[in-house]
Amino acid sequence: MRIIFLNTWGGKCKEGLSSFLKEQATRTDAFCFQEFWDDMPALSREVLTDFVEIDFQKQPMHEAIYVRKNMSISAAVPILKKDALKGSGGYVCVRHGDNDLYICNVHGWPYPGDKRDDEHRLKQSAEVVASLKEKSGLKIIGGDFNLLPETESVRMFAENDYRNLIEEFNIQTTRNRLAWDKYPSKQFFADYVFTSPDVKVRDFSVPALEISDHLPLIVEID
Repeated sequence: MRIIFLNTWGGKCKEGLSSFLKEQATRTDAFCFQEFWDDMPALSREVLTDFVEIDFQKQPMHEAIYVRKNMSISAAVPILKKDALKGSGGYVCVRHGDNDLYICNVHGWPYPGDKRDDEHRLKQSAEVVASLKEKSGLKIIGGDFNLLPETESVRMFAENDYRNLIEEFNIQTTRNRLAWDKYPSKQFFADYVFTSPDVKVRDFSVPALEISDHLPLIVEID
């Protein structure tokens, strides 16, 4: 199975993003989009015709998961709904072989822009972990967390037995020139994929593409 997480930047890089989605759609089972607004809904609905769209909206944020139509979806649940100073997202449960697979799409609250721990971000990570804690099955949590790698908000996932694929695969950045041109402080990370220890990761890559101000995170599992 192949899953892609991407903060789409509202589809601003429409031409390049469209080409990327068309090429990836032939061999990808699920897309998890953050910043699913502006041009992005129309673009994804035009290109991803073999997928089912599951929306997770929480003003002012909007996320979506696209799952291939031939996959059975047994649950679609929003998370982080109660607190205005937490982010947004949700998870779907699909069947993967003999197991349930939970795919969780997260967009962390973007303020303050330093991406460091604060009360709300710590609670946000704790709530994401808690949302799947009692679920029996494989778990993949990914997206734009708006966090730096050294934060307790990121370490919390490892403390709850998740693998941090950004760290494990020695990824050097999840951002690009489009982000660095906007902000004077050059931040190299915001996006992560965490997997439960029973997920057999075949490959994980973060290709250096300018289809958004974030890079796509591509995870392949057996």
